[in-house]
Amino acid sequence: MGFYRVTSFVQYSQLKKHHSVVVFFCNSSVLSHKIEDFLKKWAFENPGSDINLLVVNVHLFHDVKDVKTVTSVPTTRSYKKGIIIGEYIGSSEPSIINLIKANLNIK
Repeated sequence: MGFYRVTSFVQYSQLKKHHSVVVFFCNSSVLSHKIEDFLKKWAFENPGSDINLLVVNVHLFHDVKDVKTVTSVPTTRSYKKGIIIGEYIGSSEPSIINLIKANLNIK
């Protein structure tokens, strides 16, 4: 059974209020697409929220310190809530969806 462990949350309260970004690190392209599809559907059903998704292979990073450097990558856009950085472990889709819902405050 797999899950995402949230390793960090970076807030950008000084930036524009109508954008947010969720950053997940996933070592499975199939699960990456499932996450992306879920967030696109959620954004469509919640038109006031613009979700930008960045999926990076977790095996590219050796520790949390390296992972945090990725927060500087999306510099051309403004974000609302900040950046959620997660570490992918295993392959359990329900846990992934539940974590996304929890971080987006979806019931």
